[in-house]
Amino acid sequence: MIKVMVADDHEMVRAGIRFLLEGSADIKIVSEAADGMAAVTEYRRSRPDVVILDISMPVMDGIDACKRIKSLYPKAKILVLSVHDEEQYAVRMINAGACGYVNKRIDSVELQDAIRAVAKGGIYLHQGIRSGLLAELVNSRGRSDILSSLSDRELQVFHSLARGKKMKEIALELGLSAKTVDNYRARILVKLNLKRIVDLVAFAHQNGLI
Repeated sequence: MIKVMVADDHEMVRAGIRFLLEGSADIKIVSEAADGMAAVTEYRRSRPDVVILDISMPVMDGIDACKRIKSLYPKAKILVLSVHDEEQYAVRMINAGACGYVNKRIDSVELQDAIRAVAKGGIYLHQGIRSGLLAELVNSRGRSDILSSLSDRELQVFHSLARGKKMKEIALELGLSAKTVDNYRARILVKLNLKRIVDLVAFAHQNGLI
């Protein structure tokens, strides 16, 4: 039996994952967490075989949670289940120690396949990002380097701004204050040598980042 921990800040998502896995004879959810910090604590308590981890979570995001879990438990097997299709996220999560990356749009069959592959010590990448991600990992001069100066949190804010989201919306989504998000916005513009949000949006489109 493969013991699984699910870490996602949305109860509906966790319920959906439970539904997708309930018909499996060899996979069992043993614990859940609603934020990154709780995921670290729950991992210590339940010691699952596989962690299903979201990226955008409050308190501690999935990227930092992945790094923290791997630093404490190097053999931990982490499967990222995210709404983000951008290769920059996948590259960072794999580099942070994740063993797999899939999109939340996958069906129950692929989710179970991904869990089994990761549990066996393999790497599983969703078909939609597989070829591009492998190219990014092999070639460090790929598109991900354009944003290499950004921190993990700044990368999240960058993509949200590039999609036209408002400050309050981003703050709510990431569990941050609007002032903190505005500070990230200012740092992003400086690091990318841009002046305004409209320049950031244009930059993202010109470089194929969204």
